[in-house]
Amino acid sequence: MTLLVVRLRVADIQELERNYSEREALKATFGCTASRLLVDGEDQHSALVLLEFPSEELARQYAVTSASFLGPKTPLAAMTVISAKYFEDVPASSDDPVDDLSHPTAVSPVVT
Repeated sequence: MTLLVVRLRVADIQELERNYSEREALKATFGCTASRLLVDGEDQHSALVLLEFPSEELARQYAVTSASFLGPKTPLAAMTVISAKYFEDVPASSDDPVDDLSHPTAVSPVVT
């Protein structure tokens, strides 16, 4: 899995929310399995978009196609992309119980 993380600065957060919702079909076209739009609680013009894809190739194709929909007359065209990065899953080791969150290991309290 690849996680596409996009940090944005926008003038109108409501417009970003509408645009995010309108892209459900486009996200599905590229195999997006999960997505979230987060707004900074201290700065309503700062947002983070998290999108999960089966591969980096599909994530990159989505990013290019998604950006092409923003023309100069689109309100979101004025947004600033601060960063867009791709992150990959770290393969879990079957020998490492910390990586297997479905079976948490009990921890005893430390008594001094």
